[in-house]
Amino acid sequence: MPQYDDWHEEFDDTFELDDTVEQRIRDLVKEAGFDATLPNDWTFRDLGI
Repeated sequence: MPQYDDWHEEFDDTFELDDTVEQRIRDLVKEAGFDATLPNDWTFRDLGI
């Protein structure tokens, strides 16, 4: 099996969420009550997913 050492150069491993998608996720987190254990200025990284 060939090694693909240069896949980092070939594929972008980051992405940005559309503002409406980000707001919808924040709304869902709040509706589900997950925000109770998060800091006020939580980020998606704080969700642990």
